[in-house]
Amino acid sequence: MRNRTIGTTLTAASIVALCAGEAFAYGRPGHLDITDTAWHIMRASGSTVSSPPTGGATVNMRTAGQGFWLGSAPTSPDLRTPGPCANNTGLCGQTVSQAQWDVFLADIETARLVLNHFQSNVPSNATCLSSGTASETTLLRNFGDAVTATHYEVETTTCSKVSPYTPPGIFGRLGSSSFPNVRIPEDGPRTQGRVLGWHSKHRDDDLDETTINVVPDFTLTTTALQAGSEVYETVLGAVFVPFVCAYYAIRGMDDCENAARKLADESNVFDVLKAILPGFDLPQSEMYVGFWHFVNARDKSKLSNFWDDRQGLYYPEAGPEGVPGAVDQAITIATQLALTRLNYDESEGAKRYQIWPGVGSHQASDPRDWVDWEGDPIGTQQFWPLDNLAMYGEQRLWSDGQKVRFLGWPLHAIGDATVPHHVVGTTGYGHVPYEDYVDAHIAELLYRTTESNTTLRNQYSQAHRVLQIAFRWREYLKTHGTQDFITDLAIETLAVSGGDDRDKWPWCEMCTLFYYANKTQVDELIELSWGLPPIPSDVVFDPAGYYADYESQIRVNVERAMGAKIAYLVHAALRGSNTCVPVGRSCGAGCCPGTTCISGTCTVAGPI
Repeated sequence: MRNRTIGTTLTAASIVALCAGEAFAYGRPGHLDITDTAWHIMRASGSTVSSPPTGGATVNMRTAGQGFWLGSAPTSPDLRTPGPCANNTGLCGQTVSQAQWDVFLADIETARLVLNHFQSNVPSNATCLSSGTASETTLLRNFGDAVTATHYEVETTTCSKVSPYTPPGIFGRLGSSSFPNVRIPEDGPRTQGRVLGWHSKHRDDDLDETTINVVPDFTLTTTALQAGSEVYETVLGAVFVPFVCAYYAIRGMDDCENAARKLADESNVFDVLKAILPGFDLPQSEMYVGFWHFVNARDKSKLSNFWDDRQGLYYPEAGPEGVPGAVDQAITIATQLALTRLNYDESEGAKRYQIWPGVGSHQASDPRDWVDWEGDPIGTQQFWPLDNLAMYGEQRLWSDGQKVRFLGWPLHAIGDATVPHHVVGTTGYGHVPYEDYVDAHIAELLYRTTESNTTLRNQYSQAHRVLQIAFRWREYLKTHGTQDFITDLAIETLAVSGGDDRDKWPWCEMCTLFYYANKTQVDELIELSWGLPPIPSDVVFDPAGYYADYESQIRVNVERAMGAKIAYLVHAALRGSNTCVPVGRSCGAGCCPGTTCISGTCTVAGPI
């Protein structure tokens, strides 16, 4: 029995590490390159020929000549004009007038110049950074090295940088000495987007957010307590339902059944007994960081949202249609067999992403203590939703000074909210293969392959589509908070990615099973989830090939991520102001935050 218990404990830990931890949303290259390209699109929207910008207005980049375009210049679209919506899915929102577009471009230009004066906050690491650029207080516009996805906070021989850095395609030609007639004011080293992207991807390196604790069940104590806990909550919840629903009806409130279940859970003495059982901590690892990077965008009436307005990761209701995948089921079962839980004291995410009253645009989180976190296994725990993660970064941005570091949280949340699997709370249904495909093909998705007239023109058209998306979210953020923004972005992701229907793309259980087919734990995964034998060796399925067939749909989500990031960067740089005067215009009613009135003109005049 002892050996079987040890085996069960190790199986639970290995399945959690293998399956749950690999769900990073876009991987490090994806997060970095998507954010970097968003910055370059901001640059392109403010490009000018021969003269400095006036209020951010652009001059037609298409007049730069055939040398710039390696052939004929595109006849349309024109970044200077809103143009007709390039998407047929309503991603552009309202019809945009030229006057509105001009104001939008002016806001982007002001935001870019203001962000240039944020502190870069890239940790000192001599392996990765050149002499003189390793200070965390170096301004973004002065940061000379292009950090890569493998740059870490500590010294390591695997870190790398690109210096000097040339952005790909048209973005490298903008501001290049080879094309002096197309230049951008205060362009800096053109590495700013990579710094922003590094902070975005770095949220997958926040190891202090999650510490896993395992209780070996040598005496079957945890098994008995778990069974008792489930019976207690089921029976008591049923008893509470008529009383709670009567009270809710009087107050005009809904969702009384979930409230009754939660009341039963909060009074569950078995959870207290489970929480005090001694266990051992697993080493902190990047494999567990992603637990906080989900928000369930399905119909709220179909969800049990116990602790927040929406649940984050919650395996019992994971997946499209609320049907957990094989990996989801395996994690639920394995973490119950050997009580595998969060160590509350050593997990900053549990405290960091709890929203207190008066903070954010959603209702406050219901507070949880250590019993709530340690009394339930990971497989039945509701984690805080992704919009809370974004809100944490924004609150730090407003309270602790304008530093690029704090932009990392909302930028990362935007990336995750545009990945279909992160908005139905599943680690299955092709989650990791989808992300692997994006990372492996990010150059094609962003038209960053070999430069040619075709790829340059495609980049330009993509930039216009992204700006159209950015306009809509910029207008949205004028009247909505960041939590609403992330949540509605996630709801839109579900809508444009097959919806809540398991039979449509991108939901692919075969992709997940064949992704893990070469893992040593595959037998335990299949047996624990469905009780089935291993996949026969003569059955072949190609997850990458499956997602290759949906490259155009994946590109839409990538472009949505870039547009939403531009909108948020404008919002953050202008500190939520919607009526300020942008850079280059007469001071008038007041310059935008981060700018100063000098000689009657709004100007960025140095560090903020």
